Amino acid sequence: MKNGAYANRATFVIGPDGQVVKVVEGKDAMDPTGAVDACPIHKKT
Repeated sequence: MKNGAYANRATFVIGPDGQVVKVVEGKDAMDPTGAVDACPIHKKT
């Protein structure tokens, strides 16, 4: 792997019915913010 290169990454958000709600891929998957925002059970206080 070249210096500064990233492995292929993906984060999947699964809804309560077992269906995929959102897929975050690439360098965006390294930051959990998008997945947390899409999570149906995540509650902001």
